[in-house]
Amino acid sequence: MVCVLLYMLYMWLQPVYTYIVLDKRFDAHQYNALFQFMAGQTQSLAVYFPFNGRLLVPFLASLISSYDAVFAFQWINAISIIITFGFLIYLWNQENLHPAAIAAGSLWFFVHWKGPVRMYLPDPITADVPGYWLLTLWIILLNRFTGGFWQWSVLIITACLGTLQKESFIGITAASILWWVWKQKKEGFPVQVQWPILTIVLTIITRALASFYFPPVIQGWKQSSFITVIKSLWLYILEPQRVLLLPMWWLMAYGVFWIGLLLTNVKRDLFYILSITGILLSAVGGNDVSRYATTFFPVLMTLILRGVTASKNPGQMAALILLASLPLSRFWELEPDLGRFPQQRYQWCVECWSLAETGLWATYILLTGWVLYLNNKRQQLRLSESE
Repeated sequence: MVCVLLYMLYMWLQPVYTYIVLDKRFDAHQYNALFQFMAGQTQSLAVYFPFNGRLLVPFLASLISSYDAVFAFQWINAISIIITFGFLIYLWNQENLHPAAIAAGSLWFFVHWKGPVRMYLPDPITADVPGYWLLTLWIILLNRFTGGFWQWSVLIITACLGTLQKESFIGITAASILWWVWKQKKEGFPVQVQWPILTIVLTIITRALASFYFPPVIQGWKQSSFITVIKSLWLYILEPQRVLLLPMWWLMAYGVFWIGLLLTNVKRDLFYILSITGILLSAVGGNDVSRYATTFFPVLMTLILRGVTASKNPGQMAALILLASLPLSRFWELEPDLGRFPQQRYQWCVECWSLAETGLWATYILLTGWVLYLNNKRQQLRLSESE
């Protein structure tokens, strides 16, 4: 109930960008162009790579309204948030997480300014939000996966929809399927390799068909995800300070919650594999690292909350982590309309901050997390002595 009230409050108070005067470099203009084409407002499409293949969300939005993009995307986002939250609660109960850990993770989901909810309230024209429930559904399906025909069918449909939402789902699919094959072989179960191969191939075909029928404005061999990765890696060579900033950007995505990874031995399961995949993809996916890392909330936060649940006092640990992270959430602030006030963008762009500014917050996260880690160790020691 608290989460629902918070969501409604932020929806009511948060101003939306004035898109007509918003900097043309914002992704929203690309998604709006897709929406207008699918809604029949325009007869030609002029969209840059990689946005040309992200068809799912603009298409769904065009079914809600054929003229008001903001209204249509707001509805898609709201429905996606509700579905995602329901899936997350189901997943977290499936993982037997402590109620206090679930409560802390839920509040962070709704209040963090770089989180799945607040990040897209000022900028609703986006393809990202449905990706949260698609990823959560993908995990739920694989978590109890036995390899039956209907299970593979649902998995393939989910993978193809995820690919049409965003091409990074191909990486998620490949990492997950390879992990599953390895797990089956390790446990001595037979593996029909045609299904794993078919799943990965169909996601690639889905992306290829989307790009073929909706080609980007600029075409050529440079318009590919592989070249995007190469460019991102080359940027780290040209700007070495980005290597120092990278872990700080990751820290900003989850605050002091990261300490949960140190509170237990991390199992090398699906959550671990997809968390590593998400972290790596966020490093090479462009200049919005913290946002990209947040899109893997369903796997990373689950892995983190496992550690909180495994701590000696889960209720206390969850409360302390949440309280320590609140200063990073900026729950008391609203992002301004960056269309009308573009000069304020710097304050709301983690990747735009200087090393000193980001380093100050990173130091706070590390020191606070270390104190909580030592406190948990002390409680463990006291418990062992009393036994």
